[in-house]
Amino acid sequence: MKRFLIPAIAALMTVAASSVFAASVTDKIKSMDAATYTVTLENDEMYLFPSDYDLSALKAGEEVEITFEATDGKNQATAVKSSM
Repeated sequence: MKRFLIPAIAALMTVAASSVFAASVTDKIKSMDAATYTVTLENDEMYLFPSDYDLSALKAGEEVEITFEATDGKNQATAVKSSM
């Protein structure tokens, strides 16, 4: 019984852990909304930044690389840098 139980638990843990993943995207900023801490890129994907992030450092048309985690159907930004 243990021979089957341990692999099954490991498989379930892998599936649960894969529901959150980190990725990055490079594109130009289409728009920003300081009130909701969101940035929309030209690919029409929206990224939510932490409330303590200063969006005034970013400009529309600027090419950036955003590192993010997709959680609960939202792209939570964890880092951003200019790619120029």
